[in-house]
Amino acid sequence: MASIFPASLARRTPLWRVLAASRAEFAEINGGAIAATYGDGTDETERLRRLGIADLTPLPRTGFKGAGTVEWLRSQGLFVPSTLNRTTGQLGGALVARLSETEVLVLSDIAGDSDLVGKIDAAWPAGTGPRGWPLPRFDSHA
Repeated sequence: MASIFPASLARRTPLWRVLAASRAEFAEINGGAIAATYGDGTDETERLRRLGIADLTPLPRTGFKGAGTVEWLRSQGLFVPSTLNRTTGQLGGALVARLSETEVLVLSDIAGDSDLVGKIDAAWPAGTGPRGWPLPRFDSHA
């Protein structure tokens, strides 16, 4: 994997300088720079123990809010937590976070490979019945 320079991309984490100082090697995911590795296995493990940052800002994400949101997302095959402020893993590694009674955040898997965010965003306009409204979250809720 060839490392990229985060400042060469329009989207990058505000923490990129901190990560670079820890010798992170960056990769492009979803049009943004994400720290992919920190060297070989032993070296990487030692740096990660000290660093303690999981930067998910470049990962695809979306949200929905309003009456019927949870029911609609469940009808689309998502596992939505029953408890507030909890996250549930989905098939393929994506996550669904229940932020309130009627607000849900959908986050791609850690590699950015899951197409769940795109599928749910595309399914919303064709949905019927109460389903809340979309809350695009690409520039928030990192």
